[in-house]
Amino acid sequence: MSNAMGIIRPLERTDQCLRVCSYEDRPVAMDGLILMGESLCRVDSEVSLHVTVPEAPASVQAWAERTPKVVLSTRPPDGVSGWDVKPWLLLQELNAGWPAALWLDADMIVTRPISSLLKEFPHDSLIVAQEWDCLWDAACRRSMLASYALRRPTGHCWNVIFR
Repeated sequence: MSNAMGIIRPLERTDQCLRVCSYEDRPVAMDGLILMGESLCRVDSEVSLHVTVPEAPASVQAWAERTPKVVLSTRPPDGVSGWDVKPWLLLQELNAGWPAALWLDADMIVTRPISSLLKEFPHDSLIVAQEWDCLWDAACRRSMLASYALRRPTGHCWNVIFR
């Protein structure tokens, strides 16, 4: 059932879990969101997935209710849209006490445990992943749009994990 926060079913937090977040508001992308969630939950026992889907269709609500590691929020983020949704939702998780929060786009398929992959790096690491189809100029433009100064070229990258 939904509550004032728009959360269908809360998940009890444990210190062992990594909080993974995603957001989707395009009806055409709901199947991809479910595939991402299913792949993540099948390969990684140490994650909690929090998906935010404003006006979630019945199929997404039913999937979230029968998937123990998934928490579904149905209210849109307060006062943000577009690119601002991602940092806003991640900050909500950190402010709620999660020691780390990771973003996965709804069109990702997870094939290996993310939690164990992150354990391979020191806790204070900045992890950067290469964008498979991004031209350097496009990454450069996106960095400038986000008001980040380029200090050292790293090739085609934009996907970053902050801890």
